[in-house]
Amino acid sequence: MNAADRVFAWSLERVRRASISIRMADGLVVDATLPPGMAVSYSLADQVEITCTPAKTFYDAQAGLHYHLQLKSLRLIRPASPRERDETIALLWWQPGENLLKLWFGGSGRDCRPPLL
Repeated sequence: MNAADRVFAWSLERVRRASISIRMADGLVVDATLPPGMAVSYSLADQVEITCTPAKTFYDAQAGLHYHLQLKSLRLIRPASPRERDETIALLWWQPGENLLKLWFGGSGRDCRPPLL
């Protein structure tokens, strides 16, 4: 880790093919690009810590987002509780777009994501 690196921690919210998003306790969403070949093997709402480095601005037209950070490392703090997972689903279920994390609704075992637009 160097002086330019930034560390954020809280709830894993979204993983796209080229990016990751976490929602911090204050509601701020931090988005970062994924380095080539990096896989994310955690679940929706898991509590994670990400270390990012500032990067040249990258625009993802499909997501409609500008990225200014690149993920350097990802660490699991702890798995999400059922309540945390349900709260995250309540925030995300209506949002269109790619999310490689499954949004399971209330333990019913059915994926309730809206269709990709």
